[in-house]
Amino acid sequence: MSILNQFSFVVTTMAVGVILVAILWRIQRFPIIARVVVMILYVLAMLGVNLLMRYPDSPAQATTVADVDAILADGKPTFLMLYSNY
Repeated sequence: MSILNQFSFVVTTMAVGVILVAILWRIQRFPIIARVVVMILYVLAMLGVNLLMRYPDSPAQATTVADVDAILADGKPTFLMLYSNY
């Protein structure tokens, strides 16, 4: 298990965001609009990273017990993975 995974991404992103806000708050030589733009770009970048790195959907999704039974009775080897984003 890695230190940075899907569970710690939100916490790490928020911690880095708070640090970035503190740094931008302390640097007064940049105009306020530039600091706001930097924060917006950071949020958009983190949303993009989250969308790119999230687990892909499976082409064969079973939502009912009957679907699972039909897939398992198909005769082909089946890998069953139970997964949650959180």
